[in-house]
Amino acid sequence: MKPRWLWLVVIIAVLLAFYVGIKWWNSDVVVIKTAQVVKGTIEQIVSASGFVDAPVYDLGPKIGGKIVKINVKEGDRVWEGETLAEFDDTTRLVAPAGGVVAKVNYEIGETASPAQPAIVVVNYGKSWVAS
Repeated sequence: MKPRWLWLVVIIAVLLAFYVGIKWWNSDVVVIKTAQVVKGTIEQIVSASGFVDAPVYDLGPKIGGKIVKINVKEGDRVWEGETLAEFDDTTRLVAPAGGVVAKVNYEIGETASPAQPAIVVVNYGKSWVAS
């Protein structure tokens, strides 16, 4: 009787080893589930109104001055403390925070007026949604 149980244990051990080996061999196989697309109705419609806003920095000189250097163009990402433009009187425009240059209103050689910002920076990293 002992040899039959021994053979049964050996067969179960071999089958278990075979099963574990197959699972290990196929461990990197990706299983993809598919489903048929069917026409149906929309269960729920969600509607809301609001707006997205972000800090906007209108940067310009306190007194008018001729622009001698512009270091950025529209769409550039800028970092806090980065020099954006320089004027002929050793005045500089420095980014008060990181963001994206939304508008450059002057070109090199033009005289900037304190009434219109020379460069506009928008900080999208601190944007918010309001309703």
